[in-house]
Amino acid sequence: MADADHPAVTHARIAARQAVMKGLDRDVLAQAFVCEALKLAFGVSDEEAAQLSARWKREAFRTLNADYIAHNSNGEPHPVRLLRAESRDALMGNSALKSGTR
Repeated sequence: MADADHPAVTHARIAARQAVMKGLDRDVLAQAFVCEALKLAFGVSDEEAAQLSARWKREAFRTLNADYIAHNSNGEPHPVRLLRAESRDALMGNSALKSGTR
């Protein structure tokens, strides 16, 4: 890492720790950091950075096969996969679950 980048990385670490200690939402915080990084790295506008950030987030979730990232009691991230629409439709269409078939 270049010496010029070191103060920026240090500042980002401090800002992230302070935000977590204040109880800010991790997802919102991560989104804000990604937007700032995109603006600094590529010189894009706020709107473009928000769009790219959202797209990268969707692609990351798709790659992880997850709907969102949760954190356990130790603060470790883990992907969470919700019931897919196809699975839900199959489950709801199952005749054994209908009250009249018992």
